[in-house]
Amino acid sequence: MFIIFERYYKYGIGGRDATILATMIKWNVDTIATHDKKLLEIMDFRRVDPTYRPAKVLGRGRAL
Repeated sequence: MFIIFERYYKYGIGGRDATILATMIKWNVDTIATHDKKLLEIMDFRRVDPTYRPAKVLGRGRAL
C-alpha cells in the first residue's frame, strides 16, 4: 500500500482512499463511484460522481 501513497501523494489521499485504490488495482477494477473530490482528481480510473443528475462520468485521463 505504500506504493499507492507514493503514486497518489500529490492528490492528498489518506489511508482509507489508499486502501480503496490498492484494492481497485489488485482486482483490476477500472471504475469508481464517488463524490470525493480527491479521488475524482485521479485520472488513472474511470470515475462516476453520482451526486449529479444525470451522474457525471469522467473517463480515464479526463480532468474534472
